[in-house]
Amino acid sequence: MFLRCRMKWATLFQILLLLSAYLLTVAYGLKCFQCNSYDSPDCLTLTNNDTHSVHYKECPKEIHGNTTFCRKLYQQLENDDDTERVKRSCGWITHKEKKDLCWRADTDFKMERVCQCFGDACNTSTRSRFIYEQLVIAGIVFLIFV
Repeated sequence: MFLRCRMKWATLFQILLLLSAYLLTVAYGLKCFQCNSYDSPDCLTLTNNDTHSVHYKECPKEIHGNTTFCRKLYQQLENDDDTERVKRSCGWITHKEKKDLCWRADTDFKMERVCQCFGDACNTSTRSRFIYEQLVIAGIVFLIFV
């Protein structure tokens, strides 16, 4: 009986430890890549592993009550050399009519794709899905059912 109770407390402690580690990362605020490929060519190829980059910065927590998210704007200008531009930034106002996380806007002189996401380092050149959160949830589920 004592051993069984002790194992439950150990499991509960592990769950609380994982949960507090997750909440600690959330408490510090969202971090997004913030750059423009016009000024910094390396902005074109950032990945979610590039958290050591000078472009990886914490966003302000809120502006006028709006929650922060990350944004990536990709443009292909239809000029002589089909110039590509990427702007990565923090955002505070989501598109009112767009319910998807990404949308396109094409005109005669440019093709534009805008994406918004809600996890650290999510506005990269690859499609990252909140891996850290998934690992924490998987760890909690594992601890509960093992």
